[in-house]
Amino acid sequence: MDTRTLLGGTIGGATAGVIGALVWAGIAYSLNVEIGWIAILVGAGVGFGVVIGAKDVCDSRTGVLAAAIAILSVCGGKYLVVDWHIDDFSRTINEGFAEIQWDKNDVLSVIADQIAFDRIVSGKNVRWPNGGSWEDAYERNDYPKDIWKASQDQYRQFTDEEVELFRSFPAFANSDYCVAQIADDIAIEWEESGMEVDWPDLNLDIDEEDLSMPYEKAFPRDVWSQANVQWKDMSSGEQDDFRQNEIEEYRKMISEIGAQFAGSAQSSAFWASWGVFDILFLVFACGAAFKVGSGLETA
Repeated sequence: MDTRTLLGGTIGGATAGVIGALVWAGIAYSLNVEIGWIAILVGAGVGFGVVIGAKDVCDSRTGVLAAAIAILSVCGGKYLVVDWHIDDFSRTINEGFAEIQWDKNDVLSVIADQIAFDRIVSGKNVRWPNGGSWEDAYERNDYPKDIWKASQDQYRQFTDEEVELFRSFPAFANSDYCVAQIADDIAIEWEESGMEVDWPDLNLDIDEEDLSMPYEKAFPRDVWSQANVQWKDMSSGEQDDFRQNEIEEYRKMISEIGAQFAGSAQSSAFWASWGVFDILFLVFACGAAFKVGSGLETA
């Protein structure tokens, strides 16, 4: 048997193997179950492809060739099934984050939090109903009536675009959250330039008497001060653009996390998909490929 015959058998077997892997994976994916006897048909198909490619010049070498291609074909089919399912899962996560919509109460709660914190900073006494605190406040009745009313007044001033944005990401209704994003960038820029950044001790207990804002407490005063100036220097339109850009970056990060998860999960999920019967049918597929490919059994 010459090299040209083996090459033809390889091409024929590989072609049949690719087709078989796609068919087998498609059935397993669509039905959400792997049917073992289809793997045997894939093996027989690969053997038949080898025979056609070798132009009926068959012996044990073409049988071994067919068996090897059958292994790759079955494994490739199983890998495709795992890959498609992981892609579906990652897509579901990304779409879920993209479609999350909080209600009006969530946005009002964020605004009310900021109003309460601003009053605490200015030294005003905030009387929380029912002995509550800012940590427990979420619903309307959890806040002082004047604070909730102030949050409603501020909400009414939002444009339709701002309402849609804040209902997708309520945190951005809090201007200090936006300042914190700027402060992050400033701190990174300072550290990369070799400047010393004196980070506060975040292990300190924070109570209402020592509270300006959780975001502000997480940054050095000079970093926060510069970030706050940058935010206030922006026009209303520039602030909206900033929020939108930050949201796009957030969605991009979620997408990248999903991609990283998919990449790390593929290998482990592939090996976890093998069971005793999977290995058994792989052996049967190899046997069918060898028999047909070697000419011991006619296709």
